[in-house]
Amino acid sequence: MPPPSEGPPTWVDKALRAGSVVLALAIVAFSLGPAPEEPTFKISDKVIHGLAYFSQTLAVLLAWVGRPGRYTQPFQMAVSTTFIIVAGGLFIELAQSLVSRETEALDALANTLGAGLGLALWSFLARPARTQ
Repeated sequence: MPPPSEGPPTWVDKALRAGSVVLALAIVAFSLGPAPEEPTFKISDKVIHGLAYFSQTLAVLLAWVGRPGRYTQPFQMAVSTTFIIVAGGLFIELAQSLVSRETEALDALANTLGAGLGLALWSFLARPARTQ
């Protein structure tokens, strides 16, 4: 198996990075914007929170920390990055009280669980291939 590439960013790297920024902006906009009147989907708000932070964490880790076939930073970098994402989610959750939205501890918990699942999937995808 060839060693991971450490060259300049590829189009995939650039797309993942752009996607991670768009996801972050969407999370901020939906979290601090006006609350929806009636839910469009019949999915629990907590599931939406978890999926948003799962997607955000996985996208950031794949884009900025490493992905299969590309250079991967140490696992500690991924944990630190996930911690920053969770801290950002907590900050957004607290900031909701400043824009007439409700701050909910269960939302923060769902965000944290989603981010943790994103880290878990990334660590599975980024693990070194086993040689026989």
